[in-house]
Amino acid sequence: NFNEDLIEANITKKTKAILAVHLNGKMTNIVKIKKICRKYKLKFIEDAAQAFGSKNLRGYLGTQSDIGCFSLSIPKIITTGQGGFVVTNNNRIAEKMKLIRTHSILNVNNFEKWNYLGFNFRYTDIQASIGIEQLKIINKRKKSLIDIYKKYRDKLVNKNFKLIPVDVDNGEIPIYAEFLVNNRNNVIHYLQNKNIETRPFYPNLNKAKYLYDSNQVLKDDNLYSKKGLFLPSGPD
Repeated sequence: NFNEDLIEANITKKTKAILAVHLNGKMTNIVKIKKICRKYKLKFIEDAAQAFGSKNLRGYLGTQSDIGCFSLSIPKIITTGQGGFVVTNNNRIAEKMKLIRTHSILNVNNFEKWNYLGFNFRYTDIQASIGIEQLKIINKRKKSLIDIYKKYRDKLVNKNFKLIPVDVDNGEIPIYAEFLVNNRNNVIHYLQNKNIETRPFYPNLNKAKYLYDSNQVLKDDNLYSKKGLFLPSGPD
């Protein structure tokens, strides 16, 4: 998601935290980011929305920072339809997040004041019930996703297709099959005619109007936005 070598050059007096995204179950350089956070006294937040269940030698992704964020939307490894959850091992942060989740109210049945800005982010009992049931099949889903990945890795050997590697042997779980593809549009149309659905990668976030900076050059961004392609990797 980002080049760790560029982080320090972009830290300013306004910087409060580093938010690292573990895309498609692949970990960012956690050790390096934690070192930078200690140096500049920053918080470290992991976006593990696409990495629920992925791990390294130190444990599960999303549990090695101040806060880990997870998603339970439809395409994730387990789902409750929509929504997600956050984790932390810091009691003070946990209590603050609980307040933010519920209008900043300490006791919903008997409260005397609004403490600070909060929201109505409470999860429903129905979604929680679905999530508990989904947890029972997570090992089956993990195996299925790894099996799909290995089929592509071992069988799709073609000069026009380059698999973006995921370290499945050491705990990373690919929820999508990601490729860099030459002549991507031609491939998409060809597969459409065979009733095979694909999806291009996300467009460059740094080119969004609300983030664009003409002085910032990211040398790898166009490679992925122009050639990246998701091939079928769902539970069916």
